Amino acid sequence: MLQMEVDRYGVYHAGFDCWQSIFGFNDVYNKVFDIATSMDSAKFEFTSTSDGKNYMLWAWKGNYLNLGAGAELGIYYESIIPGHWGVDKDLAMEMSLELEYTNPKTARKTTLFTYKPNKAQWWITGFEPKKQGVDSKNLRATYTITFNNKTMFNDFLKSDDYLRNTDIWTIIDDKKWIMELKF
Repeated sequence: MLQMEVDRYGVYHAGFDCWQSIFGFNDVYNKVFDIATSMDSAKFEFTSTSDGKNYMLWAWKGNYLNLGAGAELGIYYESIIPGHWGVDKDLAMEMSLELEYTNPKTARKTTLFTYKPNKAQWWITGFEPKKQGVDSKNLRATYTITFNNKTMFNDFLKSDDYLRNTDIWTIIDDKKWIMELKF
């Protein structure tokens, strides 16, 4: 039903052609997610000078109910519906994801999973069902993104959302257009 793949460690990942790609995303979905559970999200909008379109890197981490502790990041384009962001699978890029949990009682950190798919992703996800009921503030997600082209990479670096959040973004390789987000 959810079109998830399970890796050898029991962690769930959304498939590239999952049904969610049909619908895109918007803040209404976020509000429902936030009411139902503990989550944090971060949005980074930018305009590409190559085509004049608006794009969004949108990241989440939190308690995904029966899916457990999880994190996700997607690339979206601004659709013609106000406030709605669509999916263009041609925007898929190399991504990786790591999720770390800090026990609030002991301050002990545990890596819940590391996911480095060998195919480009438009939406990278990971959900650890063995870790239930977490508070999102005890999770730290690390996303690595390799932009498909120099123009989009540079346009992102000039965006207000990136410039306001340089404390959580790191340029890993400016010649290969690799960025890392930790939040």
